[in-house]
Amino acid sequence: AGLEFKENGNGTCVITGIGSCNDADLVIPLKSPTGSSVVGISSYAFNKNRDLLSVTIPSGSSLTIDGSAFSDCKKLENVWIWDSSVEISSSAFSEGKGMTSLTINGGEVEIGQYAFYKSDIQVVTVFNCNLTVDNSAFEYCDEITNITLSNCKAELDSCAFSECGDMA
Repeated sequence: AGLEFKENGNGTCVITGIGSCNDADLVIPLKSPTGSSVVGISSYAFNKNRDLLSVTIPSGSSLTIDGSAFSDCKKLENVWIWDSSVEISSSAFSEGKGMTSLTINGGEVEIGQYAFYKSDIQVVTVFNCNLTVDNSAFEYCDEITNITLSNCKAELDSCAFSECGDMA
């Protein structure tokens, strides 16, 4: 896949960058080429990437997406999380000016403060999961037109969608 990894020394690793990978539709691997379990994506790993169109976190993942990992990715349109345990840290997807959708199906997901700050996300669809959304997670996401929560246990901070135009 060509991604860059940093081994943690305990059978786990984190993704630190795009490396030689040129996939526009990035699927986060469960394991590194050496067989270590992927448990995180480092801060700024994909920051300002101009080629990514989508990011998929596959079923069975258990990871943390650190702050600004995908921030300012102008072409990133879709983020899919499938039946995984994921913590999306502060500003992880902020300033995503091409983003149209976030889809979460199953698992445990925590969306941190300012995680999607000032992104152009339009649709948030969440079903069959436990979801926590922190203060200002979607602040200034003026393009949001649809939020669907179905069959979820959701804890939404009262200001999770602050300054989102008609959605506030």
